[in-house]
Amino acid sequence: MRNSEIKFKIYPFISGLISFFFYLITINPSVDFIDSGELTAVAYTLGVSHPTGYPLFTIVSHLFLLSPIPLKVILKANLFSSIVSSLALYFFTKSLILISDKKSKSVNFFASISALIFGFTQFFWEQAITFEVYSFQILLVSLLLFSIFKFEATDDVNYLLLFSFLLGLSFTNHLTIVFLLPSLVYIFLTDFVKRIKPGVLAFMFLFFILGLTPFIYLPIRASSGVVLNWGDPSTLENFINHITGKQYRVWAFSSLEVMAKQFSYFLSKFPENFGYLALFPAFIGFWKIFKLNRKIFYFAFLSFLTCVFISSNYDIHDINAYFLIALVMTSIWIFYGLTHLPRKIPEPFAVTIGVLCLLLPISFNFKKVDKSKNYLPEIYTLHILKNVKPNAIIISYQWDYFVSPSLYFQLVEKVRNDIVIIDKELLRRSWYIKQLQRNYPWLIEKSKNEVEAFLVELYKFEHDLPYDPMEIERRFVNMINSFIDKNINDRPIYLGIEIEPEFGAKYNKVPEGFMFRLYSDFEYKTYDYVPIDVSKHCFDVYSKNLLNLIVRMVINRGIYEFRFGKIENAKFYFDEALRINPESVEAKLWLERLRDVR
Repeated sequence: MRNSEIKFKIYPFISGLISFFFYLITINPSVDFIDSGELTAVAYTLGVSHPTGYPLFTIVSHLFLLSPIPLKVILKANLFSSIVSSLALYFFTKSLILISDKKSKSVNFFASISALIFGFTQFFWEQAITFEVYSFQILLVSLLLFSIFKFEATDDVNYLLLFSFLLGLSFTNHLTIVFLLPSLVYIFLTDFVKRIKPGVLAFMFLFFILGLTPFIYLPIRASSGVVLNWGDPSTLENFINHITGKQYRVWAFSSLEVMAKQFSYFLSKFPENFGYLALFPAFIGFWKIFKLNRKIFYFAFLSFLTCVFISSNYDIHDINAYFLIALVMTSIWIFYGLTHLPRKIPEPFAVTIGVLCLLLPISFNFKKVDKSKNYLPEIYTLHILKNVKPNAIIISYQWDYFVSPSLYFQLVEKVRNDIVIIDKELLRRSWYIKQLQRNYPWLIEKSKNEVEAFLVELYKFEHDLPYDPMEIERRFVNMINSFIDKNINDRPIYLGIEIEPEFGAKYNKVPEGFMFRLYSDFEYKTYDYVPIDVSKHCFDVYSKNLLNLIVRMVINRGIYEFRFGKIENAKFYFDEALRINPESVEAKLWLERLRDVR
């Protein structure tokens, strides 16, 4: 085997190995915020997740969870993301080598460096260490790039068939693949169509359709009575709505203000993702690739623009992963820039610059993404689950902090399955009411009249018929209050701090732990508080927000004790709030007030 062939194989392997090492030391050891709990529970139980369903991701990750690796399910799930992320960098390195002009002696080295620079951007690194669909999507994107560039290099139509199959598979994982469509159309019309026979086009179409077959999973599992059945894609209408993300369209292209906000966010984060220095070879590469390889230039530039434009028009807070395609294309420019540096400066200096370009994003992003101590979602969720009364009903819409993690703990680790957790905002969807009907038939049966009255109006909303927003909201409130009224004598009812005052308005809302418990009388209620250990958490915005929420509930209990004249009890809770957050101004003010009372 020639040295060049050995280097071609060894450098992609190095990219995967180095990235995997860093992913392992920063990997999330438990359930994460946002969708991690839900996605893990769906993969474990083979259910249906939120739009667009992610059937390929669900099936492949389920098979991985069946492996005999002696780890907790959630850690095994997070490990899955780290493995596929490293594989993505392996194939991305191979793709970069394929599009180089081979004039630099260090081209394979620079390919590995450029792939790793992408791998250590904040936006990708944070996906590589927790259970989410985006790292798997980047693996598919890397495979797509490899198949396209391999066809460019060999004219072997088998790689076009592989590309077509992978493109279909990518649609079954995540719709961000559409960011590549304009550039794929460009390269197909300007190049591929001239080089392939009509018969090959037919086979490409067949392989693309074959790649879409994982979608069949959704109606099959939805019809089987699974516990988690988001969107209920058992009918053709629901299936189409689910895989096209109809539920989330309201957040897309909503206003110029949203576009400006998200675009400004991207611009502010873009340089630090790459550690700043790597943008120097990126600018060089942008110009050099324009001069030397217009085909790859337009492919990368169109993909970059499409990604940034569409993502900037999507009004969600967890937007980082939607910009990943833009970062991939930037890394192609970085690669071209690095491979052309040795033509201007001595190669050892160019190699040194490449190494620095890699070390800086690691340095900049390590602390931002490090989730090795991210136990806060687990601690918070288990504290609630283990301290509410038996057979409780909890109504909340803390999806990011509690509802999603609770799906993992209840369905995978079988913690407190006697508790019914209702997501208040998901109740605005008919599929969710159907899911509650299947899982807790007694709940819906007791409030049958109120549920049916709401569903009549909800049908109009879901089918784009004229509806009265005031009336649908009135019936929505009546339905939830019916859940409370018709169960409070038999089951403890808890509301999250975020629940609006019109829900359970006639009851006494007593802060117990991190939820409010509802009582029919207004007498003082004792509570055996269990202190929470929040020492194990990372330093992201979600942890900060959750800590503030915890402190808010502890202070609420202190205020409750104060109003009943329990001064010592009140002091305990205000001190506890300061223990959790020593900077809590409200807790300090209440302690001063207590000193005045004494």
